[in-house]
Amino acid sequence: MRVAFASFEFDPASGDLAKQGTPVRLAKQPSQVLVALLRRPGDVVSRDELRQQLWRDETFGDFEHGLNAAINKLRQTLGDSADQPRYIETLPGRGYRFIAPVQHVMPATKTPAALQRVEPIATPVRKTGLLWVGAAVLIAAGMAAAYWIGAKGKSETARPVVRFTVTPPAGHSIEPAGTRQAFSVSPDGSRLAFTAVDSEGVFRVFMRDLATLESRALPGSEGVHNIFWSPDGSSLYAHIRDSLRRTEPTGGSYQVICELPPLMISGMWMPPGQILLSGRLKSFMVPATGGTPQLIPNHVFAWPQMLPDGEHVLYVVFDQKRLRWVARAARFGQPESARDLIESDSKVVFASSATRPGTGYLIYVRAGNLLAQPFDPKTFRLLGDPSALADKVFRFNSTAAADFSAAGSVLVYAPFRAHSQIAWVDRTGHEVGTVGRADLSTEHVRLSPDGLKIATDLYDVEKGGTEIWILDTATGGARPVANALGQNAGAVWAPDSRRVAYLRAANGNLPSMFVRGMGENDAEEPLGTGGFQTPTDWSPDGRYIAFTNTAFPMINNDQGGDVWVMDMDRNRKVTAILNTPFRESTAMFSPDGKSLAFIADDSGRPEVYVQSFEGGDTPRLTGERRLVSHSGALFLRWQRDGRAMVYLGTDNRVYALPVSRGVRLEFGAPVPLFTIPAEARAVLPHGFGFDVNADGSRFLVPVLRSREPASLVVVQNWESMLKR
Repeated sequence: MRVAFASFEFDPASGDLAKQGTPVRLAKQPSQVLVALLRRPGDVVSRDELRQQLWRDETFGDFEHGLNAAINKLRQTLGDSADQPRYIETLPGRGYRFIAPVQHVMPATKTPAALQRVEPIATPVRKTGLLWVGAAVLIAAGMAAAYWIGAKGKSETARPVVRFTVTPPAGHSIEPAGTRQAFSVSPDGSRLAFTAVDSEGVFRVFMRDLATLESRALPGSEGVHNIFWSPDGSSLYAHIRDSLRRTEPTGGSYQVICELPPLMISGMWMPPGQILLSGRLKSFMVPATGGTPQLIPNHVFAWPQMLPDGEHVLYVVFDQKRLRWVARAARFGQPESARDLIESDSKVVFASSATRPGTGYLIYVRAGNLLAQPFDPKTFRLLGDPSALADKVFRFNSTAAADFSAAGSVLVYAPFRAHSQIAWVDRTGHEVGTVGRADLSTEHVRLSPDGLKIATDLYDVEKGGTEIWILDTATGGARPVANALGQNAGAVWAPDSRRVAYLRAANGNLPSMFVRGMGENDAEEPLGTGGFQTPTDWSPDGRYIAFTNTAFPMINNDQGGDVWVMDMDRNRKVTAILNTPFRESTAMFSPDGKSLAFIADDSGRPEVYVQSFEGGDTPRLTGERRLVSHSGALFLRWQRDGRAMVYLGTDNRVYALPVSRGVRLEFGAPVPLFTIPAEARAVLPHGFGFDVNADGSRFLVPVLRSREPASLVVVQNWESMLKR
């Protein structure tokens, strides 16, 4: 009998482990530990029990070393973490416990991971009283069966499934939704509104009538971040720049509803004429006619949706004990009425059934699989097991964003198919070498100062997050250095190439900074001091880490941007060095540490600026703020020999900007080098990043290997796909 958990299947008899049907190599001792834990899932297995079973003849020291190594190797193979475990929990002084739901399957069964049983939230049941529990389960199963049989007799004839794809217009790409609702089906299922980004990094809203073949841009939607519909489908609400605006599906004119509080990620129109706005940490109400958002005290409604009764709101919260998102329903204004419905890895959407009036489905993502859970919105009961709708659907663990939308009989989702490889290219863009595998999902690389290692962000569709891996430039060998649950991204190297600083966003919290050494046993150190922190560079003397309060390098869609430095020599003291009405990001130290380059929008569009930097106990910028690019810039690097800066222009071309030093730095005319496709920049929702070697002769670039363009899959009558 095989044991299934998440996307894994394990055969205790042979020790064979598979992930989504693909064999995974697992050494003998980690395999034996997994067998012992899976014999008693949910129970604590003590270290002494493991010693008696597996290391009986070893000395205590050998046993301690062997067990620790086996547990670490097992966690590494499963992609697990001791700090935020999904499978193996450590109980200090007691032992280990396997905490993931498990299912026993017959050896011949070829059950996709997406079809594994997902349990509703319930209080754990002990062995005592199992007969009563069994009887209750049989009664509940009988009632559910009677319900479905009765409903089936009254249901409509199953309508044929219609499936087609929607691709963005020429010159635009679809980017996964990390902190926003990137596309949305109208409540009647007749229209699809979606966002797409152009080569200059500007997002626009496109509208597609699902009875037609073409999408059209909504005028005036440049800079959109988030969209949602009014309940009757007559209005589309769009978060454009710093304000919430309402328009009709035809577009053209907008009513400004309000100036938005920072970091809003979702919204919902609710009776009587109010709009609920939610971010990660706060929720606000504003009249639909316009006004000032008012804070809702002590309650956050992430990804809210009004249920059919018009009184209860469906939303998700991050449960710090379970370390998972939980779908919750509550009567608005009555927090005590809240009830937990189901655990999820993403936002949860209710869609009414087209064949069983009065019922519907909770649609959500688990381990990268899009699932539909039968649900009664009147009694708040789950009515059966979930069914799989699609696999490999993008989700963003730290915000619960996910690439799907549903309304009635229409479902839309975006398959995640990014396959990148890290490549070396010359100054003409010609590929001269590769590093690592060709099936990665990355868009950010950083070369170590000694040129021997690469730090890159790799997205794991099952975990819904990014991990930071270190690749050897000579051999391509790779290992993770930051793979805790959530988003681990944006690594910057210390000047000695022995440490990296990076951000982590997890558990529903804002990104904060960490630092870790390259040694196998080096522990990471939190640097966070509160707020939104994205590291951008480490000063050549090792003293300062520059960071910003935004993860969006495409400033046209940003809500703000300031720059700070953290003094690593003075107890992590933080000093603001760029805090102006303009938007500033991507701060980079010059190789001699005497200047700082950054991107700002003083001129109305993002450009590269340079200013002198003074360190010491009170670091600051001095002198003239000099504009050195002239046609737009989205991203920059400073060549380590100091002779040039390189930047990505808004035309998607990489430019080299010659630098010479006299009395002050002098900058030549930008030299166009090669083009980076917009599709490669839209692989993931966090910042794109390439790098350049010390003399500027070669560039390290994430290259998109997939030939299939990103698209949206529309499924009409999706309920007919489900097995009865």
